[in-house]
Amino acid sequence: MRAPDHMRLENQTRDAAARLHRTTNLPALTATLREVEGDGVGVAWAAEDMTLGQIEFIAFVLLDQLTGKLAEGAAGGCENCSAGQERVTAAVAILRPGLRPAGDVAGHC
Repeated sequence: MRAPDHMRLENQTRDAAARLHRTTNLPALTATLREVEGDGVGVAWAAEDMTLGQIEFIAFVLLDQLTGKLAEGAAGGCENCSAGQERVTAAVAILRPGLRPAGDVAGHC
C-alpha cells in the first residue's frame, strides 16, 4: 500500500535532511513544497542535529531577508509584494523582540 502524498513528502524531506547532515557533517534544515490538485500546496520541513533555537533563528533570517525582496517589488508598484511585505514585516516584528543574540542560538534544549 502506497503512503499518502503528504506522508511521502514528509518522509522524503526528512531523508534529504539526514543525507545532507551525513554528507556535510553540519546541522541541516530542508524544506520542500509541492503543488497539490485543487490549488493546494503541500509543505514539509525537517531538521537534523539542530536545536529549536537554531531553527527559530533560521526562520527569522529567512523572513527578514524576504522582507527586503518584497520591498523591492513593492517599490516597483507590485500590489502582491506590498501586501506580502506588510504580512512578513509584522511576523518579523513579532519574532525580533524575543530573538536571542546569535551567540545563544547554538544552545541546546
